[in-house]
Amino acid sequence: MGSANVRGVIVSAAFATTILLSPDIGAAQESQNRSWCSGEDWTSRERRLAACTAIIETGGEPPSTLAMVHCNRGSAYLDKRFSYRGKPQSTLNKEDIDRAMADFNEAVRLDPGSYQSLLCRGHGYSAIGDHDRAIADYDQAIEVDSKATQAFIARGIAYFLKGNLDRAISDYSESIRLEPKHSLHFAHRGFAYLHKKDYGRALTDLDKAISLDPKNTTAFISRCGVYAEMKDLAGALADCNQAVWLDPKAALAYMNRGSVHGRMKNYDQAIADFTEAIRLEPTLVPAYLQRGTVLKAKGELQRANADFDQANRLKR
Repeated sequence: MGSANVRGVIVSAAFATTILLSPDIGAAQESQNRSWCSGEDWTSRERRLAACTAIIETGGEPPSTLAMVHCNRGSAYLDKRFSYRGKPQSTLNKEDIDRAMADFNEAVRLDPGSYQSLLCRGHGYSAIGDHDRAIADYDQAIEVDSKATQAFIARGIAYFLKGNLDRAISDYSESIRLEPKHSLHFAHRGFAYLHKKDYGRALTDLDKAISLDPKNTTAFISRCGVYAEMKDLAGALADCNQAVWLDPKAALAYMNRGSVHGRMKNYDQAIADFTEAIRLEPTLVPAYLQRGTVLKAKGELQRANADFDQANRLKR
C-alpha cells in the first residue's frame, strides 16, 4: 500500500460559507426564512434556497444584509456538493455552479468593501476548484482586514490544493499567530507538514491541536497518517480508532484506518473500512484505489479491477 495514501484531508472547515443575518427582517415567517437561509436550523438544500429567494424577492433589506442573503443562497447551491480535494461531484452541474457564482458576484457588488462578501466568493471559487480566483478574493479580504484569520486559513488551503505547501504553511502560521489557542489552525499546519514529509513538525502541531481540543477529529485523522509514515502502526491505528469514535460519519477516518489495516495485512478489516468510507463519500477516489489494491492482494482480481475502473471514472 503506498505511503501517500494514509493521509486525511482538512478542507471542509474553511468552506463553511454560511453567514448569520442580522435580525431585522420582521414577522414570524420572515424570521423563519432568515434562520433557514442562514443555516442556523439544519434544513434541506431546497428549503435554504427557497428561504433565501423569498428574502431577496420581498426586498427592503439594506445592501449589506442582502449581500449576505446572496452569499448564503450561493452556498446552498453548492451545499455538500464538493468532495475530495475540492473536486466537484458529478451531481454538481453547470447550472448549479453558474447560479452560485452569480449570487457570490452579486454579494460583492452589493457590498464591495466587505470582508465577508469577498471571503464568501472566495469560498465559492474554492468549492468549484478555481483556486487562483479564490486566492485573489482572499488577498482582497486580508487587505480589508489584516487580522482576518478565516481568510488566512482559507488562502492557506487554496495554496495547499495548488501544491504550494510553503505558502500554505506561511498562512497557517499567521493564523496561529493571530489565534494561538485555536486547535484547527495547528491541525491545518500539521497536515501540510505531513505532506512535506516533515514528520517531526507535523507531530508537534497535531499534538498541540489535540491538546487544545481532544475532540478534534481531523487532527486525529492526520496524526494517524503521521504515525503510519513513521512506521508506528499501533499508534496510527489508535488514532484512527479515536477519530471514528469521535465522528462515525468521517469517511477519511475509515479510509485512513483501512490503509493502516492494509499495511498490517488485516485485509478483511481494511476492505470493510474502505467500503464504509465509500458509503459515506461515494466520490472518494483513494478509497476505491486502496480497496482495489487490497482486493488484488487477496487475489480477487475482478472486484479489484472494478474499483480501479470506478476510480478512473471519478478522476475524469
